[in-house]
Amino acid sequence: MDQPDWTLGVLLGGASRRMGEDKALLECDQITLLEHCIESCAPRGGETILAVGTRGRPLPPSLEHLPQVEDGSPGCGPLAGIEALARAVRTPWLVVVPCDMPGLSRSALEALLEDVPTPLD
Repeated sequence: MDQPDWTLGVLLGGASRRMGEDKALLECDQITLLEHCIESCAPRGGETILAVGTRGRPLPPSLEHLPQVEDGSPGCGPLAGIEALARAVRTPWLVVVPCDMPGLSRSALEALLEDVPTPLD
């Protein structure tokens, strides 16, 4: 298959007002939650896009190459990030996950997509 069936969209969160620090950059097992998310969930050979509140957000150096989309309405919650991801996706399916769920896995996401009907052309 030349183009993957799905794209992983990762929500990086907003200003972290409740948390007090950027949860995407919190470390778990010597890597950030964001790095863990991408290592665990990214589609094989597929694209991963990061939804950021604003451009220039600090990222781990290992992830600076990934495409980023900026929320159209910063501060309005995850729907703005999902909308920005939906506008950027080039595959039939977009799977959106938060950066702070280390229990997610690629196999779980692929299992969710197994029984999804083929999109209409």
